[in-house]
Amino acid sequence: MSRKTLLPVLLFIFLNIFKVKTGIYDEALSLIAYNLSASAYADDNEENIMQCLKKSYPNENANILHHSTFQCDDTNSDTCGGIYANLPDIDTTVIAFRGTKQSLELIVEAIQSLEDFVEYDCLQQNVMSNCGYVNKYYMKASEMAYKTFINETINLSSLMNNIVITGHSLGGALATLLALKLTLNGVPGDKIHVITFGEPRIGDYNLANTISQNVPNLYRVVHYQDIVPHYPPCSSDNNNGCMPISGKPYHHTQEIWYNQNQKMTKGVYFTCNSTNGEDNNCSDKYISVLQSLLHGGWENEHMEYFGYNIRSYGTQGCNEAGKAKIFFFQILFIILSFHVLKQCILTPRSTGLSCSKDVFLPISSNHFKKKFVLSRILTFHTLSEVSRRTPVIMVL
Repeated sequence: MSRKTLLPVLLFIFLNIFKVKTGIYDEALSLIAYNLSASAYADDNEENIMQCLKKSYPNENANILHHSTFQCDDTNSDTCGGIYANLPDIDTTVIAFRGTKQSLELIVEAIQSLEDFVEYDCLQQNVMSNCGYVNKYYMKASEMAYKTFINETINLSSLMNNIVITGHSLGGALATLLALKLTLNGVPGDKIHVITFGEPRIGDYNLANTISQNVPNLYRVVHYQDIVPHYPPCSSDNNNGCMPISGKPYHHTQEIWYNQNQKMTKGVYFTCNSTNGEDNNCSDKYISVLQSLLHGGWENEHMEYFGYNIRSYGTQGCNEAGKAKIFFFQILFIILSFHVLKQCILTPRSTGLSCSKDVFLPISSNHFKKKFVLSRILTFHTLSEVSRRTPVIMVL
């Protein structure tokens, strides 16, 4: 084993022997955060945003509210959305980001999320050092969010003593990276509470450790077999799950896993390992990417948390209409499955995927038939064409 690989492994063992993270998951705060995350899907509809804020904090008034839809990548037209509000009576600032809004964005995001990682440089003890590796796309998006929205907003409306940051999907990645940036810029980590929903892997083990050390009150809520938290695929040795290898995808702590199919029951969840973001007793137990695709992709578990479709819920002011399902998300899971199979077959060593276990875990014939009896045809171009924004055609 090389020194580059050995050091993260030794650090991983050390942190699991000497527990370093404290804090208790607060489901009531999580429900508040979910409303805030949903409000970001309302984009610039201030009335709907305020309805979601009122549902989160019924007895408080937001005297400062900023909201913005902004470019989250300087190379194409992807858009991100966020809200920033101050609640002075409880000395709290809330910040929320949304995930992908349009289906074409979704496809581009899915493909770009598999790009190479880049170094995350940060200032520690007045010395610039490498704090790990971060997904290139999410890093670009977080930098754009900070530059075009957050930094300017903080200058107009200073952060209060309690800070709640949240987001769904890509928004979860933005929330986590913003929290890290704030702490590295001097905001005390214990003032910040981060709760994300369906957050993808945003960096390697070293970055996960940097995040956990600086942002102790951070929780990743995962709904059963939601596939997005398992992307990009981690490196696995087939026996011990995801391996803590420098430059390879690895989750930060702490996962909160709601392990029920389709709906999430309040109070029924697992609090996963507080020092290991890839706990094999939680959602990682479904280590087959293909199996997760077959299950989670067709049942919209990524979009439905706490019984609501987050996009519909937010765009309608956090009311009951948000329980309606949407189906364009199926496109994402199909594209991801083809990408995984392509990587597994063509370059299994470089990706760290095991074709026998990570992808082709046995699936019952009844389950297979249930998920793949289709009465219509889905057609789309090759991945290379899709990455050039070739339209995807779905015949339903």
